[in-house]
Order: sequence, then structure tokens, then C-alpha cells
Amino acid sequence: MDYKKGCAAVANKFKEQGIQKIGVLKVNLEFGELCLQGVKEIYAQNTFVEGYNLGDTDFRTQILKLNTAKGGAIINVGFEGDTYNTLKAIHDFKYKILYGTVDDTVTNKIKNQFGNELKGAWSFGFKSVDKSFSSQLSNKKLSTEYGAAIAYTHIKQIAKALRSCSSDLVCAARSMDNSPPDNTIGFIDFKNHIADLETSLKNY
Repeated sequence: MDYKKGCAAVANKFKEQGIQKIGVLKVNLEFGELCLQGVKEIYAQNTFVEGYNLGDTDFRTQILKLNTAKGGAIINVGFEGDTYNTLKAIHDFKYKILYGTVDDTVTNKIKNQFGNELKGAWSFGFKSVDKSFSSQLSNKKLSTEYGAAIAYTHIKQIAKALRSCSSDLVCAARSMDNSPPDNTIGFIDFKNHIADLETSLKNY
């Protein structure tokens, strides 16, 4: 997942809606920093940041400060519990703030409990799994099809590279880097040996 690109896309949606300032509730992990970089590409000095550590559950102080800064939206790309605690603080304070996150944090539990706080929210994530691939999955109880689609895409690429290079690993690595686009999960290409996947946006 490209958190920098995804957060920039979400921030741009808020800017298009007329939000002049934005808050970032940043988890103190690498993907939190990447998200912040993406937001700053869109909002620059109009970005206000409050940090937290993974496992923190009380975000009232951070949300209060971000609201005081007059940010019309808050982006937080932690996990489901982080989205839950962010929206709970927004709910408890009765703030009218738009929310942005990564889409796998917006579970049914979140939708059911904080439907009002999610109105107008934006999230980013992988594109939908190709329907022809989805129809072949025998286990329909998967919590997400994304992982299966990513694994399938890369296993195909590895097998093709090893076969074409007679198991020469240097050649196989070069072959992997030149893998063509694949629609199973929106694979575009490899950049510095890291897969670049299409990003989709959702509005709630």
C-alpha cells in the first residue's frame, strides 16, 4: 500500500470540497510518516499534526487540539481500533469534522457504531479484486480477498521469472522488475523492487 500517494489523494478530495486546513492524527510508525508526507504535498503549512503511539486508546487531547486549529478534516491511517477511537472522540465532542483513513479500518463495526461520523469521509485502498479471480476462490469466508489476489499475482511473477531464467536468481530478479501490468489486484509495475498497485478511493 502506498500510504503517501493514498493520503495525498484523500487530502486532495478534501481540498476540492473547500477544506482549507487539515489535521493529521499520526501513528508513530513509518506508514504514519508516509501519510503525513502525502498530506503535506497538498496542504503544506496548513497541515496540523498530533502524534500517538500504537496501542494508545484515548485521542481526546489530540482531537481537541486539531479541532482548535480549525482543521475541517482529520486523517488517521492506523488500524481499526485507531479509527474507532478517533471517531469516538469526534462523536463525544460532537465535532463536525470530516474523516480520512485507509479503507480496511472502516469495518462493519465502525459503520454500525459511527455511521453519522463517517458521513462525507474518504478512504483509500486497493482496487477491487478482479471478478474472474474472485469467482475462483474456494474459501468464500476470507476476511479480505486482497491478500489472496496479491499472493497470486506475485507467485505467478516469481514462477514465470524462475522458469524463464532457469533458476538464475540474478536474472529472475531482473525479470521480476520487468513484470507486465496485471489486473488481478491492479499491479502496475515494480519501483525499486516494490510493487506499485492501483489505489482506489471510497466516499461514505
